[in-house]
Amino acid sequence: MKGNLEPLEDPETPVVLLSIKPRYAQRILSGVKKFELRTWIGLDLYPGMLVVMYVSGNIKAIAGEFRIGKVYKGRPEYVWSKLIEEGGQEKTGVGEEDYLYIARARKAMALEVTDVKAYKRPPRLEEIRMVIPGWLPPMSHSILETGDPLWEMIIKPAREL
Repeated sequence: MKGNLEPLEDPETPVVLLSIKPRYAQRILSGVKKFELRTWIGLDLYPGMLVVMYVSGNIKAIAGEFRIGKVYKGRPEYVWSKLIEEGGQEKTGVGEEDYLYIARARKAMALEVTDVKAYKRPPRLEEIRMVIPGWLPPMSHSILETGDPLWEMIIKPAREL
């Protein structure tokens, strides 16, 4: 992100909306989980990008955000070896259960979680749909473009509380 620009004001630094299961989101928001593992999603995610977390399951809310620090991409074994180098489960908050999620993928990635921010009042799915009728959360991810109503009317106000 350049200078003091807000996310989505810098077209070179897009914002990613990731769907994350409640147990993993809680570990990120509490500071336990320092890396988010993903199967390869075809996006070129890189350090500095803002990730907004839609928490799926029984939560169904946009609960917070983090910035991407380091990014490790490649075969699951390579990604796992980098996390071992980072200090293993004790330092990364990522364990065997997390690894099983990516183990069978052809490609995987680990996103370092930095600058975590939990929203004080997470917008819930039913509230979002009152403002944006028919809105569907992403199955895995989506990129928020400049002027996106979800950003302008839901996320931006939640960030400012």
